[in-house]
Amino acid sequence: MNKRPKALNEKLAEISDKNDEKIISALDKIEATVNKDKFKATISTVAKIACVHPNTVRNRLWVKSRLKVIKNRRQQLIDSNNDCNESSTKAAIEDALRTRIRALLEQNAMLYQEVLGTIAEIKKKDNELDVLKRRIKIKNAN
Repeated sequence: MNKRPKALNEKLAEISDKNDEKIISALDKIEATVNKDKFKATISTVAKIACVHPNTVRNRLWVKSRLKVIKNRRQQLIDSNNDCNESSTKAAIEDALRTRIRALLEQNAMLYQEVLGTIAEIKKKDNELDVLKRRIKIKNAN
């Protein structure tokens, strides 16, 4: 996979998890506000609320899909206030859910590939360890 030290990988994963938590909190805050003038459903708003760089937000596909869902919900509220068709509202919700599911499936596939790579790396390290143990046995036997 990558050639970074294990401690660095763990630290980067920890930072990423903390940023994810901040972003989720920011998205919840945006979603909770019905008034779109207070918090716009944009990447820059999420970044400001979460105190992270906008690229940190842009690199997460699930944030974009959730922002679309928030925008769709707000639009649906406006449409429902204007006595719009329920069928268009259902279609928008279904489209948002399909988009969300696709993003989750893509993320799941990426994580699965990462797990497979990690398992292969573990097997390789186990083989190296077995070789080293055999060498030590041979040296000790002589």
